[in-house]
Amino acid sequence: MCVCMYVCMCVCMCVCVCLSVCRSICLSVHTCSYGQSEAS
Repeated sequence: MCVCMYVCMCVCMCVCVCLSVCRSICLSVHTCSYGQSEAS
């Protein structure tokens, strides 16, 4: 399950498509590896 309770949408790949700040929060919430986040 991938849910981002913020002003942005979170992909199941744990990548938040929005502001960099929001993306960081999404990563923290889903505890994902920064390597995948960099893909965005």
